[in-house]
Amino acid sequence: MDWWLTPDQQGQRLFEEGEFLAAAETFEDPARRGAAYFRSGDFESAASVFGRLRTPEAAYNRGNALVMLGRYEEALADFDHALLGHAGFLVGNLARSLFLGLTRGRLSLSPFGPASRRYVQQLNWMSAAFALCADAAMMTLGGSLKRKERLSARLGDVLSELYLASSVVKRFHDEGEQQADLPLMQWAMEDSLYNIQESLRSLFRNMPARPLAWLLRLLVFPTGTPFSEPNDRTASRAARLLLAPSASRDRLSAGIYVTRDRNEPVGRLELALELSVQLEAAEKRIRDAVKAGTIHGSTPLEIAAAALAQGIIDTGEHGALVELEGLRDQVIAVDAFDDYGSQHLLQKAEKSHAA
Repeated sequence: MDWWLTPDQQGQRLFEEGEFLAAAETFEDPARRGAAYFRSGDFESAASVFGRLRTPEAAYNRGNALVMLGRYEEALADFDHALLGHAGFLVGNLARSLFLGLTRGRLSLSPFGPASRRYVQQLNWMSAAFALCADAAMMTLGGSLKRKERLSARLGDVLSELYLASSVVKRFHDEGEQQADLPLMQWAMEDSLYNIQESLRSLFRNMPARPLAWLLRLLVFPTGTPFSEPNDRTASRAARLLLAPSASRDRLSAGIYVTRDRNEPVGRLELALELSVQLEAAEKRIRDAVKAGTIHGSTPLEIAAAALAQGIIDTGEHGALVELEGLRDQVIAVDAFDDYGSQHLLQKAEKSHAA
């Protein structure tokens, strides 16, 4: 209901319903109010609202409103202001990208703690690189960038990874920067940063304007490409947190449907995981005995029974192993259709015989 929504949310709902004038009178955000006035056809009010803002985007939007009013000279002045403002942004971002590339982001600011600070600095660097490359691509390719789908897709990949990586460090920070969760955060950040780097390299290799591609490569990575995929040690530490019950695993799965009901597939999976962890020592003793030739069997249940008979495991462990094997079978089971296709073949044979 409306009283649960902010004025801007109420205005957005009206805007989406096509009630542009009502949306303009509801919005508190002046940029959105100006856009609503423009869509409603009230170009005078739109120009007035945009005129109170001091950004290149607002100057561009005011110029459009003035064009609709036939005030072309004023519109040209606003378009010039928008163009110069964006050019200034581009030059500033070029310098920022080069500076961050030379320092590899080490001097940029981070609002988070020491565990994630370095990753945030590297994200600052890659964010500036993305903005520079996107502007350069738009300036040189214009509307054809949309048709060069593989180039635009690479920019989209970079933006997606920036979003995902930002979400990772924010969640890590919001949950108190738990040291137990550090392997998960490290793996996710190293993976995203490497993917960003490779997407940018692929972009540089395939840009039509080769001198521009070389220049961007020099500006973004002046000291070389620093990121690599997460190594096996990092991946192993992260995997161990996911393969055993832990507080980290609980935090990661918060909000996800998890049950221990063995009638539910997720419940069977959870119970099998818990038993697997509990029986690690018993299963190791059994494996050692099989290797030594002490016990034999053709199925896991036969081997477990032999281990019980030899005193390698006790009755409690044997019962748990039997339960675990049953859960494993249910978890990995797939649908089976004994008569699959037979009905179709029978009908085909009947038609053939009738003919």
